[in-house]
Amino acid sequence: MVKVGFIGVGQMGRLLAQFLLKDRYPVVVFDIDPKCVDQLVGEGAEAATGPNDLTAKADVVITVLTYPKVVEEVLCGKGGVVEGLTRDKIVIETSSIDAETSIRVGREIQSRGGRYLEAALIGPPPVVAAKQLIFLTAGDEESARQCEPLFQSMGKKSIYVGGPGKAKLVKIANAMVYAVETTALYEALAWAMRNDVSPEALIELRRHRISVNLDQITEILKGNLTRRPNWVIKDVYHGLMNADAKEIPMPLVSTIRTMVQWARSQGMENYPFSELMWKLYEQTLKK
Repeated sequence: MVKVGFIGVGQMGRLLAQFLLKDRYPVVVFDIDPKCVDQLVGEGAEAATGPNDLTAKADVVITVLTYPKVVEEVLCGKGGVVEGLTRDKIVIETSSIDAETSIRVGREIQSRGGRYLEAALIGPPPVVAAKQLIFLTAGDEESARQCEPLFQSMGKKSIYVGGPGKAKLVKIANAMVYAVETTALYEALAWAMRNDVSPEALIELRRHRISVNLDQITEILKGNLTRRPNWVIKDVYHGLMNADAKEIPMPLVSTIRTMVQWARSQGMENYPFSELMWKLYEQTLKK
């Protein structure tokens, strides 16, 4: 059975290592905090003296670190992973770093004969603990296929998204969607409460309402657009009229009104809201 090494066994790394131990994978670990290492050794893992020692002992190396500078030092610096590499060993980098750093360290790993795979982690610690983590993988596609049993042992699903750097970019895009959705929900809740509506009413509705029809978006991206009345925009305008009258700040929804007005000025009439928004952003791809 493949031997897996973990560099960084804090909260996230520890959980991932524990899943593999439970599935009887041999695991070797290293962390600058000896207490983290000792806990996993007590559960059956082997300790390494440093990143290079761990890499020499493992078939697959997984890094769960913090900042780009730390990742580069651990992977490429003195005593780092590259010093323990032998040909075709797989290095899986899961830290929250930028795409440029990931591409750079990946090239260094490959230049030393190793195989590099990004695996961006989608889910906070409670999701990881529930074994519902999603891995976005990018880089060496054969390594992604080869490591699929490991991803299945540690989480819910892995999705291969392309060449080096792409997993980090998709993760960032997903974070932006989450940030906008969360902010929009609070903006709508504040508006509802100013209108003496219980916030629980909107929260309960959202429990039973899918925010976005992803199948519809897939069809829209293929160019399959429909034309029908746009009830969303009508309701948004009614909400903004109310907000103006009561002096309720609505920056996100006001931006949507501006975008809709611009889209209509470009002759994009009679599209439903989802199609209208895509037609608007599609223009940016043509520049």
